[in-house]
Amino acid sequence: MIAMTERRILHAHWHLPRNDDADLYAQLLAVAEGITPRVQAIEPDAAHLDITGALRYWQRTPEQVAALLRLRTMALHGVQTTCTIAPNRMLATMAAAAGRTTVIDAHDVEQWLRPRPVAALHGVGPLLTELSRKLPQVNAVSC
Repeated sequence: MIAMTERRILHAHWHLPRNDDADLYAQLLAVAEGITPRVQAIEPDAAHLDITGALRYWQRTPEQVAALLRLRTMALHGVQTTCTIAPNRMLATMAAAAGRTTVIDAHDVEQWLRPRPVAALHGVGPLLTELSRKLPQVNAVSC
């Protein structure tokens, strides 16, 4: 089980159907709030869930809490969900770009970031990206 001092953010990306069901997103947020009350909506199709306290409540690992969310959204609404879990929102969002369930533990952050370019970091603009290309051995970890 994870120590309660280690923060865990689950980034949920819902693969919504193309129809214009305006209530579906709100219903999916309600499903997420059934797992943890700490949900931050990221419209139009995602949310961040702070599952740090939910891990102890549900007595589950982060992967199992993600599986619970995926199961509930599929069973109740027929919507597939991609989940990524990391120690903070930025890493969870970056990992979500891969399109598959990913878990990054706090001790794995540097290893996970090392092969990524500087441009993969949120907030890095074209000027810093261009500068990083000119410098040897610059990656997301060195910034």
